Amino acid sequence: MANYVGINDWDADKAKTIIYNQTKKLTISQNPWVAPYVVLVFANDPEEQGEYAANVALKILSGAKISDFPIVSNYKWTFIYNQSLLEQVEIKLPPKMYNYGSPYIEKKD
Repeated sequence: MANYVGINDWDADKAKTIIYNQTKKLTISQNPWVAPYVVLVFANDPEEQGEYAANVALKILSGAKISDFPIVSNYKWTFIYNQSLLEQVEIKLPPKMYNYGSPYIEKKD
C-alpha cells in the first residue's frame, strides 16, 4: 500500500485491527508511515537524496554535463520493525538487525 488517498472511509484503527488479525506472512514497505501495518520498513533516507541532488546541481552549474553522472543507488536507509507483527508471523530477525533499526512504537493519543 503506497497510500490510502483512494479509500474514502479510511479508518486507521480499523485497518490496524484487520492487519493484526489477518497478517500471516512477512510484509515489507518502503514508506515509513506504513510501519503500523507491515512487519518491516526499508525506507530511503530523503536527506541523502537531497544532498546528492544539491551536489550534482552545483557541479552542473560549474560546467559538468549531466551525462557525467551515473545512476546511483541509495546507501542510507531507515529500517523500522514492527515487533508485534514479527512475533505474530513468527519471524526472528538476526540479533544484529535490531542494532540497525528502530522499533515501531504505537503513538498514544
